[in-house]
Amino acid sequence: MSFLKQFGHLSIQTRNIGSGKHLNPTKFTSILANVPFRPTSPWQMFAAEKLKGAKNEKMGQRMADISAEWKSMNEQDKKKYFDIYKEKKENHDAAMEKALNSATSKQFYEENLLRKKYKLPLLKDPKKPKKPLNAYMLYFQAKKDDPSVNGLTIQEKTKKIAQQYAQLPESEKKPFTEKANKLHEEYRKKLAEYNASAGKPAKE
Repeated sequence: MSFLKQFGHLSIQTRNIGSGKHLNPTKFTSILANVPFRPTSPWQMFAAEKLKGAKNEKMGQRMADISAEWKSMNEQDKKKYFDIYKEKKENHDAAMEKALNSATSKQFYEENLLRKKYKLPLLKDPKKPKKPLNAYMLYFQAKKDDPSVNGLTIQEKTKKIAQQYAQLPESEKKPFTEKANKLHEEYRKKLAEYNASAGKPAKE
């Protein structure tokens, strides 16, 4: 089995790991190695159950028959499959949350190096510092519940607040600009600390 297929299915079991660009794909365990597969839909579970032992002949017609049978089932008969799906999804989501929250910044960095190389989706570290709001968004947050925009749709409210902000004199924008600059500086420091803990080169 190719590494891409192994990694994509999170089935690598070895524990040794290198660092940086010298990671050895055959000696790597994904952060998500112990996370169960995302469950298939109730309909897919039903179809798979019906297709067990089925031969390949006339598969198109067989699937059409299964689809028709599913559509004709009442909600009570379908409930079995929805209950199984719900339980599996809850287990998957809980395992995913635990895996992501338990991993270190270094693990995220090293795994994402491999994921980039093999064009796989990158993992997001929930503990990584998040970019702060800019001056306009701070203004928007302060004004979104203002009586002057009550009753407006989201689109109308956004447009009106944007117009208000554009017309503000610099003296009235200053508190939001200063707060945004302060938040950005705090974010920059936290991000530098995070990257250092991950072993990420400063200039990368």
